[in-house]
Amino acid sequence: MYRFFHPLEKDWVTLPKTHNTYDKMISYGYEKKEFQFYAFATPGDERIEVFRLYQPQDQDWVTVSEDYEGIDKMASWGYKYKESLFYAYRGPGPGRVAVYNWWHPGDRDWLLVPETRYTDAQLTGWGYAHKRLEFYVDRQ
Repeated sequence: MYRFFHPLEKDWVTLPKTHNTYDKMISYGYEKKEFQFYAFATPGDERIEVFRLYQPQDQDWVTVSEDYEGIDKMASWGYKYKESLFYAYRGPGPGRVAVYNWWHPGDRDWLLVPETRYTDAQLTGWGYAHKRLEFYVDRQ
C-alpha cells in the first residue's frame, strides 16, 4: 500500500500499487508517494475487508475496515464512492502491527498510519486527534 498527499486539498490517500499509476496520481495533484505496508488482495482466515470512501464537502478520502462501527452510517454523513481496497488482519498476532486512523480537525483530514511510522506525540503535535484502530498488518 502506498500513500499520496495532495497539498492543496491537504488530503492523504492510501492506495494499492495496482489501483492507480504514479503518473495518474501526480496528474491529479498528489505528491509524496511513500510506501506504507503490505496488504492482501484476497480474503482469508483472520482477514477483514478494507474500504475507502470520499467526503466531497471536505474533499477527503478515508480508509476504514469493515469492522468500523460507523461504516453503515457513512453514506448518511455524506461519504460517497465506497470502494474495496484490500484485506488486512482483524486482530493482533506475532509479527503484526496495528494501523490507526487519525483525524485532523483543522484540515478535516483522516490519516491512515501504521503504529511504527510516527509516535502519538508527533501526531498530536501536528494537530491530529481521535486515534482509532482499523486493522493489523505484517511488520515490515
